[in-house]
Amino acid sequence: MYRSKVGVVVAMVFLGVLCAREGRGQVPDPTVNCVHAGRNPPLNTTAGVCPKQYFLCWLNGTGQWTAAAYNCPGRTLFDTRSLKCRLNPTCP
Repeated sequence: MYRSKVGVVVAMVFLGVLCAREGRGQVPDPTVNCVHAGRNPPLNTTAGVCPKQYFLCWLNGTGQWTAAAYNCPGRTLFDTRSLKCRLNPTCP
C-alpha cells in the first residue's frame, strides 16, 4: 500500500511540473471552484455559455480541496453537462 501511494504522489508531482512548464495547471482558490472531485466548471459561468477553462479538483491528505486550472485545447469548450472539452457543446 505504501508503495502505491508513493507512486501516485510521484505521478502527481511529475504532472504538476509538466503542466507548469506548458503554462497550464495554475492553482486557483479551491474553496471557490471545487464542488466535487474531478473536473468542475468555473462557478461564475454565465448560463448558456460554455467556458474555455475548467478546474481539476481533488481532496488532499488533510481533507482539504486542491485544484488546478486548465484550458480546453484548440477550439473546444468545456461542456458543463459531460464535464469534458468538446467542439460545439450545449451548456445549460
